[in-house]
Amino acid sequence: MDAGVQFKLEQTDDGAGVICIMPIGRIKGLLERYPRAYERFFCPAELAYCQRQIRLPWQHYAVRLAAKFAYRSMVGRVPFHRIQVKRSPAGAPSIGVCDSNAPGESLWLSLSHEGEVAVALLRRGSTYVE
Repeated sequence: MDAGVQFKLEQTDDGAGVICIMPIGRIKGLLERYPRAYERFFCPAELAYCQRQIRLPWQHYAVRLAAKFAYRSMVGRVPFHRIQVKRSPAGAPSIGVCDSNAPGESLWLSLSHEGEVAVALLRRGSTYVE
């Protein structure tokens, strides 16, 4: 059920990270055509967050989905709705498995959206090092 959603997923040069570029318009089209995709791709907390973004909710859905593709590429095949992108009180993003008490691998996540694309960069380790 990808509905023609195309994205670019590449390893970083040092092999320690994954970059995913997602077209926002395609995600909007997917979610409008297939309403069940919301529950397939997003956990309840993410749905609530994105629905609160009144002005441009699609960019928030797209950037979270980009992060999930990057996570699956790095960690393994976890169902999309079980992967959760969270924000700390300071606004820093993080990613992990929903409702899991097990300590996961230390990952650094950066999210961005501009114009028609959403980008997620996921790296091993707790901080980004140039």
